[in-house]
Amino acid sequence: MNIPPMDAVECAVLHENFKPMDGEALFGLIRLLAAEQELPGDASLMLTSTDKDIHVMVGDFRIMVSQNAGPLGPEGFQQALAMPYTQMAFPEAEQAVANHTCNTFITFAKGAIDNRLVAESDLGEALGDALSDMNQITDPFTAESAMQICQNIALAIAENNPTSAVHWCANNQLMSPEMFLAVVKSDFKWPLYLNPYPFSGSSDENGTQSIGVVGMGSQWLFGKTLVFEEAPVPFSWLYEKMMQFAVGCQMRGEIIPHGDSFGTHEDEVIAVGHHEPSEEYPYGRISLTLVKSAEHDIDDNTKTQLPIHYDDEGNQLNTAGEALNTLVAERADDLAENPQTLDVQNPVDQEIVERLEHKNLEIKPDSEIEVQHAGEPTDRSEMPLPDAYEAQKKLNVAQLRKIAQKASQQSEKPTATKTKNTSSLVQKAMGLFARKAG
Repeated sequence: MNIPPMDAVECAVLHENFKPMDGEALFGLIRLLAAEQELPGDASLMLTSTDKDIHVMVGDFRIMVSQNAGPLGPEGFQQALAMPYTQMAFPEAEQAVANHTCNTFITFAKGAIDNRLVAESDLGEALGDALSDMNQITDPFTAESAMQICQNIALAIAENNPTSAVHWCANNQLMSPEMFLAVVKSDFKWPLYLNPYPFSGSSDENGTQSIGVVGMGSQWLFGKTLVFEEAPVPFSWLYEKMMQFAVGCQMRGEIIPHGDSFGTHEDEVIAVGHHEPSEEYPYGRISLTLVKSAEHDIDDNTKTQLPIHYDDEGNQLNTAGEALNTLVAERADDLAENPQTLDVQNPVDQEIVERLEHKNLEIKPDSEIEVQHAGEPTDRSEMPLPDAYEAQKKLNVAQLRKIAQKASQQSEKPTATKTKNTSSLVQKAMGLFARKAG
């Protein structure tokens, strides 16, 4: 998997007093961090280095720490200060930016020369797309290594000289020094990597407002922008689930496929969708859609897929067949009471209609249930949908009850469970934010 071309990972540490860190100590730290991240090549000082500005080449990568006696221009902070989450989590951000008198700027990039300068030159025009291959980060592993190195240099800088704010440029997030230090010193880095941008544009018939969240910066690790679609639940809950999704993908070593779902338990279903680039999301998007939450009394079967269900560690909570049989049992009971709600576009309703057509009404073994996985076509989607009226005529109440009973029995097979601890990590992280965001 590739990520959108990334010019650099950058971080600005703001100070009110100028107290540069020793240059030799900085060089030693960079060498150590580069070795920990297994960057190829030896670390060597560049000719542009000074006693306080340490510029290092490690193989093809450039790591620069510039300790500047003056402040950064205010225009670089305007968007970050306007972020709703900045105002929630760091209400003192505007004052911190206004009061800083000096800064430390950290850069991790590819190539000896700034790609952005080369791109604007005649050489950049001549090289064209080849410039990206030479001087831009295009894989998530290098991006994460760059982020690890930058945040640990920033940690050393902040511990050497009192810090008023940290600007994490990869997702345009302004963090308080307390928050930044707490996250970087922990094993849970997603609050740094995902800057949550809330949005809202709808409400239900009772006036309940729905809210969604864009995970800014997610494209550098997932290749696409992570978006939790609008739902009538609190912002903090959406953000927590977004981080649980990120942790689950990280622990299973790959992104949960399109059409599957995840949740901390079987009474919580969040559907996962993978979408191509669009005008609104030029990198493409990974959508998270709330289908079921017992906690919030939500059960929207119109959004139901035929999923494999994962927990927040990326473990499969049940088999595809068990997941489907559970949905069939619940939905068949509902249709027995309300046959007019049959929706032939709904894959679970399609499955029920198919089972009604079987004379013996036997439940399909798990191995015979067709479930769409990433990259696999599903035969059912290529078949013409049944006529809604004809399908509804087949809804015999007694047969539906029988299907519900058999599906329920089939879904109640014992499954292996694994002790989880990632939820507690996320809860601890959310506790940090609660002190500021309320």
